[in-house]
Amino acid sequence: MMSEPYEEWWLSEPALPDLYWARLTVHDDGKASVHVKGQTYAVFGSKEDALHWLNEDEYYPFNDLMEDGELPDGTMPPTAQSDDEPIEEIVRYNAELVIRQMKAGLGVNLAYDEASVVWLDGYIERNRSTLAQNTIDMLINTLGSFLGVWCSPLSRPKSGEIKVENEPR
Repeated sequence: MMSEPYEEWWLSEPALPDLYWARLTVHDDGKASVHVKGQTYAVFGSKEDALHWLNEDEYYPFNDLMEDGELPDGTMPPTAQSDDEPIEEIVRYNAELVIRQMKAGLGVNLAYDEASVVWLDGYIERNRSTLAQNTIDMLINTLGSFLGVWCSPLSRPKSGEIKVENEPR
């Protein structure tokens, strides 16, 4: 069944006011794919299957949430020039979310530096045994995004202040 391809952005309603994006893409062959938080990529046999999956995980269409006034004016979904770009944008958003939430919740000022990575490692170890599985799953995405951005050559200072041992060449 051939159909017109299109994209639609969705948000996790339970996570609001934090923005956990999902991108639904319906392909011209009728199959659908979903990118979630830059981490999960799923392909479905139909748009209906993808919609069922999004609804089960309490994702709602961005446009509906805007119309219902559940999002601040000016909220916009990520934009992209390629399929890889929204993932990078979502990962960077999640990394910035870690910085904001650690400052607001714990008074810790994180940056993309070694000291922050060491602190984050300690935070994970101190809290590993006390967290519920759903919290762990969420933290894997967000804290992993922070560490991924830190490890990215594009985020490193040009001055060479950060040295990564055994870096792949």
